[in-house]
Amino acid sequence: MTNWWYDRRQALQQQQQQQQQTLKVVRTLYTDDPVPDPEPFGESSDPLVTLYKGTYEANAPSEDRSTVVIGDTWLFAGVWDGHGGYQCAEFTQNIVFQNFADAFAESRADIPVSFAKAYFKTNKDYYHFARALNHRDTFFAGTCAVACFIDLTQQKLWCSNLGDSRAVMGTFRDDGTLHTEALSVDHTAASLIERQRIQEAHPHDEEVVLDMTQFYEGSDEDDSYEEPPDWRVKKVAAFTRSIGDLQLKEKNTSALFNSYMPEENQILPRPGAVDKQTNTPTPPYIFSDPETKEFPLQHAGFVIIACDGVWDEMSNQQAVHCVANLLRQHEGSSSTNIAELFIEKVLEKAVERLREEGYEDDLTLEELKRRPKGKATEGSRSRMHDDITVVIVEFGDTDKHCQEDLPFSSSSLQKCKAQTENRKGMRSSRKTPAPFLTIEEILREKEERKEVDKQIVEMMEFFDGMNTRHLEILFNALDVDGNGTLDHDEVYRLINQVMLTDVEPAVVDVAFREMDGDGNGSVDFSEFVAFFGHNKEST
Repeated sequence: MTNWWYDRRQALQQQQQQQQQTLKVVRTLYTDDPVPDPEPFGESSDPLVTLYKGTYEANAPSEDRSTVVIGDTWLFAGVWDGHGGYQCAEFTQNIVFQNFADAFAESRADIPVSFAKAYFKTNKDYYHFARALNHRDTFFAGTCAVACFIDLTQQKLWCSNLGDSRAVMGTFRDDGTLHTEALSVDHTAASLIERQRIQEAHPHDEEVVLDMTQFYEGSDEDDSYEEPPDWRVKKVAAFTRSIGDLQLKEKNTSALFNSYMPEENQILPRPGAVDKQTNTPTPPYIFSDPETKEFPLQHAGFVIIACDGVWDEMSNQQAVHCVANLLRQHEGSSSTNIAELFIEKVLEKAVERLREEGYEDDLTLEELKRRPKGKATEGSRSRMHDDITVVIVEFGDTDKHCQEDLPFSSSSLQKCKAQTENRKGMRSSRKTPAPFLTIEEILREKEERKEVDKQIVEMMEFFDGMNTRHLEILFNALDVDGNGTLDHDEVYRLINQVMLTDVEPAVVDVAFREMDGDGNGSVDFSEFVAFFGHNKEST
């Protein structure tokens, strides 16, 4: 009897703990949703919280998305900076918070663990989503990520990011000064720490991270200009952590990607495929494990959560000073969206940069806004600046601290980070072989390949489910002459037998070209199974 009551009491306590660790959602806002109440926790909340959000399209459609979730005593705000298409950013917008909330409950409110599990699960979910959809644009899309979780009860903030989206906090100290603090660290190939991290995972790949300036053609008119390094992972990605970008993480999507690329730009060895040197699966080239930091909310201030469309144009301090000035100038105006005004300032900085780079000496903000979205022409908007998405969370009474405008503009624009590929293309005729930003153009040029793409992925999926012994039986059955190798026609018959359909010749060409690494016109068994992610010893 005593044991029954003890067990019952334990069960009730666990249920209560579970309820306490469940995040109670009041409202969810996505990218285009307006903020219905700028003070979501009311005027009596401690600290007082005011929310602003905005977005501005350069691409058509925009590749940025955002998620803001308002709870009873907490707020979750994230910006998802897509690339290679909008698909992954949109998927993340809709899925990531639920994954965070599930992990929050499972980990007993461990925020860093919740972020890590949420990003990992969202990346995994996106892989299954892309497989089910089986559309190449979805496979190749990805997104950088930055999100903050603010707990009003504990008066703490956690920031977690992947890639080069960024969060910055401005706080007013007791002496009246405004302090700028970076809440995140950019994960890009420009970072020595990130390069070393990737190189340690791929010690036998001398070209896993390269400075692409060595491949540029042409030169600037100004010979005194020194080109900054343009570090890329596998000649493709400037970022080193993300959600999506499956061609850099998973062997089947990489095979599809390679079928579009010239030989010098293919991702080899494919992630997940067996490396011939080590006889082990090749690790991913970029990762989905975030960096999460905790900060106290001790002073009145604000947080800027934004995509790299902001940080391409402003330094952290410039952004913080700009927002502080806007808050002072519009003090007491509850109808003013500070985020939208901030985006205007970012665009003004873009105009200033374009002038300094000699793009158009007489370019104005109004003229920039009239440019068409997308990349269709040299003067299209996304060739001049990136999509811009920002969430600003103000906490505490900043009104009494914002007494005068802070320095923001400068006659010489600061170079906040490494120049993007678009900007480099504007300054000169330099070209990188098939840079990441041209993948969409390559896809459009090969629109008729949709059926081939579908079969490539299906082929990889079919062979994924077979162990090495099954593959060996098939291989030997088709090796009629018994010489231990298969030629192109024999591989074609083998793939057709497994898939039980007439496969497009282009699909077999994709597989055979990579299997026949030495180019001798035949494939032995180890080459065959390595292509499908096995080694000779696996069963």
